[in-house]
Amino acid sequence: MAELTYSYSVDGEYYSGVLQIEALTRHSAEHLFDGWKGRTVVVRYSPSEPKISTLLKSDQPAGQLGN
Repeated sequence: MAELTYSYSVDGEYYSGVLQIEALTRHSAEHLFDGWKGRTVVVRYSPSEPKISTLLKSDQPAGQLGN
């Protein structure tokens, strides 16, 4: 399992989330998140429950993320 933690703010409140993706090996887990580390990402969150969030690769700026 590969995990990527992220943080975001909504109306001055800070939140964090974890994106988990199945991976067969440690190497493939690391490869899954190449390009994500240290970047600004687009986070989707629930307007009524901002602590509920997710990241979608399709939302991220073109060329920013690894394969």
